[in-house]
Amino acid sequence: MRTFRLISLLLLLAFSAQSQVANIIPAPVSYQAKSGFYLLSDKMAGPVVASSPAERVAASHLVKSLGLKGKNWDTKSAAKAGQKPITLSLNSQPAANLGKEGYTLEVTSKGITLRANEPAGLFYGVQSLAQLMEGNQIAACSIVDYPRFGWRGLMLDVSRHFFTKDEVKAFIDQMARYKLNTFHWHLTDDNGWRV
Repeated sequence: MRTFRLISLLLLLAFSAQSQVANIIPAPVSYQAKSGFYLLSDKMAGPVVASSPAERVAASHLVKSLGLKGKNWDTKSAAKAGQKPITLSLNSQPAANLGKEGYTLEVTSKGITLRANEPAGLFYGVQSLAQLMEGNQIAACSIVDYPRFGWRGLMLDVSRHFFTKDEVKAFIDQMARYKLNTFHWHLTDDNGWRV
């Protein structure tokens, strides 16, 4: 467990050295702060709007990431009148600059819109949205983000150090939070072989 904490701390330090833009790690390609905030409460927040199955998967990650389980949120294709929706959508015409893992995120006091070309982009946008949350609010902003490198990986060496199943899962969850897309699982070496 100490090794996991050390790796998490090193990742945090490495990525935060890049930039301190809105506490998003790694820093987005473009970030513009705006006035106001989106309030997450039963009275102010609206449904999570997601039409396709891929959008609904991202919506379920969003609800889980923001700790919204048990609240009256849905993933129907239309927002209810008077509510302030969080909309997740895949672009019908792919934006060339976003690629497969990029996204755009607009946060205003009237709602949140997350768009991407592919489901991976929605997933990474959800990670950024979770990092932006402070208490029960998200500061208004406009973000365009896509990875600078296609291969963003981290290795876990279990041939020399034993990790439980839950520790490995937590390691992968932390990788996803920081938008690392390749898990190298070092299972075997001359010192041992673990499954």
